[in-house]
Amino acid sequence: MRNIFVSFIPLVLALSTSLSAQESLHKREILSVAEARAFAQKHQSAKSFAQLPNLKQLNRAVALEIAAAKGELSLNALTSLEAEVAEALALHDGSLVLDGLEQVSPEVAKSLSTHTGQLSLGKAQLSAAALRELSPHKGRIVLNSLTHISIEDATALAMHHEEIYLDGLASLSAEAASQLASVSYGLSLNGLTELDLETSLELSKHEGQLSLRGLRRLDDPLLAENLAKQNSRLEFNALDTISDSCLEQLVATKGFLALGLKSLSVEQAKIVSRHNGQLMLNTVSTLEDEAIEYLARHQGRIVLGGLTELKSPKLAALLAAHRPSYIMLNKLTDITPEVVHELVQANCSLGLAGLSSISEDVAAELGQHSGILTLTGLQTLSEKSARHLIHHEENLRLGKKELFSPLVLSILESNTKISFQD
Repeated sequence: MRNIFVSFIPLVLALSTSLSAQESLHKREILSVAEARAFAQKHQSAKSFAQLPNLKQLNRAVALEIAAAKGELSLNALTSLEAEVAEALALHDGSLVLDGLEQVSPEVAKSLSTHTGQLSLGKAQLSAAALRELSPHKGRIVLNSLTHISIEDATALAMHHEEIYLDGLASLSAEAASQLASVSYGLSLNGLTELDLETSLELSKHEGQLSLRGLRRLDDPLLAENLAKQNSRLEFNALDTISDSCLEQLVATKGFLALGLKSLSVEQAKIVSRHNGQLMLNTVSTLEDEAIEYLARHQGRIVLGGLTELKSPKLAALLAAHRPSYIMLNKLTDITPEVVHELVQANCSLGLAGLSSISEDVAAELGQHSGILTLTGLQTLSEKSARHLIHHEENLRLGKKELFSPLVLSILESNTKISFQD
């Protein structure tokens, strides 16, 4: 037995030394060729996340070794690059993240253009000349540092034939939009919060996927129609104002639709009821009965995580329909047994962390629930309610133990799947 134990010591020491060496490389500001080679050899899976967060200096020889790593290569401490070093890094087969670069010259851009895969230059400033040199790049380009784009810049970017991310743009002129609209593939402009009519009209001509998740207002039907045609997943989590004509266009998409509306009128409910797919309305807090009647006609899952009031069993049944993986209603402060009865039919994770107390009838319904149940907001619980809850067969999460009486606590602890907050 002693010999077996002794034989493991070299293995443990070797593993410890290897891990220590890896941690050491992460802290280094400069690497030797040998260290760079060892680093690349440790990251030979396409799913690898190879990062050197403190590397600030890099020559061509070291860059060639690092580029041999697979998966995503992140070198965010580099603030500048020489063209020959960029050319070496461009040989990397996978995503290349250089978000620390402050400037990218046309010469460096030309070298990076030979890279294949996602290229992220999240902090860099690029001239129109640099953007033109970068345009032959094969793969997604992320340029989220750009807060303004000129017509010349947009014209240069339009030469790129892959996805372009410009999520840092705070404004966009109609002239620049006209150029960007000619981009053949996906165009992400998630930083824009509003668009004037002329810019909307230009963007509506874009034929690839167009992402505008930051929009707070949408009143151009042509743009809405284009968005619905080109995207199977529409996310407008910041959108709190939309015309009915635009909403009519968006619901035509058969897929995921998320809206940031703070309220849903009866007319809007009537419109979205015609949507076919998952509908997310997490910022809606209350609904009129007539609106609920319309939503009941919707074909697909509905998510209403922001509800502060839920008294309608019909709406609860709607939330439980279409086999959801979870129902989160953590803003509810009160709930009826009839509503809970419908919710537990979903047999999925159920979040009711906003409830500070529950009736014995509610506890009885929750005891029949199947799935993870979160009741971490409970401040009090009766003995009878506790006896109902212990029939819950899967994980049940409650608040701190000291909130409950010794008798109630002893009842709850008889179910080993009930856990408490620290």
